[in-house]
Amino acid sequence: MAWWNDCNGPGPGLSATADIPADDKTAGRVFGDLYDRFIDSEVEEPPSERIAAYVAALPERWCDLT
Repeated sequence: MAWWNDCNGPGPGLSATADIPADDKTAGRVFGDLYDRFIDSEVEEPPSERIAAYVAALPERWCDLT
């Protein structure tokens, strides 16, 4: 599964079966689009179920040093 499938399908210039963008220009554009959508936005996006499960499993593998 491609990494962006959880982000409403592939970005511009990407196919659903590709694992990496076609070139640096496309990669930069995809990165910028994702950054604007998820980091530089006023809208709070909840984590996907896969991300939430990954974060919940971290303490089982790695000890808490705090």
